[in-house]
Amino acid sequence: MKKPRTRRAMIAYLGSHSRYDTMRSWNLGTSFSRNIKLTRLTFPDQETCHRAFDLLNVAEAFDEFDTIISEFDIRHNHYWQIESNGRSGGYLVLYSGGKREMGYKSYCPSCGQRNYKQAPSWGEQPETQEEKLQAYFRTHRHWRDEVYLEQPEVKAIGINEDRILQIIREERKLGDVFSTTNKCGVCGNPRLNYTSPVYTFYRDTGTIGESNPEDYKDWETGSLKNLVDVVWDFDKTVDKAIRAFIDFCKKHEAVEDSILVRNPIMIAIPLKKEAA
Repeated sequence: MKKPRTRRAMIAYLGSHSRYDTMRSWNLGTSFSRNIKLTRLTFPDQETCHRAFDLLNVAEAFDEFDTIISEFDIRHNHYWQIESNGRSGGYLVLYSGGKREMGYKSYCPSCGQRNYKQAPSWGEQPETQEEKLQAYFRTHRHWRDEVYLEQPEVKAIGINEDRILQIIREERKLGDVFSTTNKCGVCGNPRLNYTSPVYTFYRDTGTIGESNPEDYKDWETGSLKNLVDVVWDFDKTVDKAIRAFIDFCKKHEAVEDSILVRNPIMIAIPLKKEAA
């Protein structure tokens, strides 16, 4: 099938496309979908089909499948996403969505705790004269510049007044973005700064396109083309993911294996006798 180019072809393509609920039937939201239940897929032979059912519970069988789906989300900057729906996850559905910045600036690699402020360039404690002045300012941000010159703690640092005022003005331009130590507030280990913004992703569950095919006739041609571009990419992505899964099934079979899992348990031990 060739990608529709004319207005009539685009309306026919969108209007005849399969649809499914974005949540459940009660929320009345529907979108473009593909049925990917194994009984609806075309396998090269019965043996491959039988192996596919056995491989459904093997996570490795879906590694490339999941990667292909994720690439669609990334390609569309998460404004368009593909997610599974249905009681058994037997449908892939097109969603609109997006991403928003979470605001985290640093994290602890030891325990995973995140922080909304950046870790300073020094470690637990400032070492140089300028670092000590920066740390002092970050806990006393609300004075006028001249007030700092009168503080005993600032005088004890030993920096000349012109340099003190210069550092303070530089800190004000940066804003309240740094903490005074790089220690994690949970485990006490050093924090690291993120090198890029941290995002959380969301998806909407409203209707995409038109539930009634006749309503596409009222759309502007440009809007039709934009939606066709997305749905066409959706279809091609699903086709590619399905082929990847079938190719895996052609080359692999599921076998039962046993693994040793170490689980912590509670046991009883005798009380220690106190020394007389």
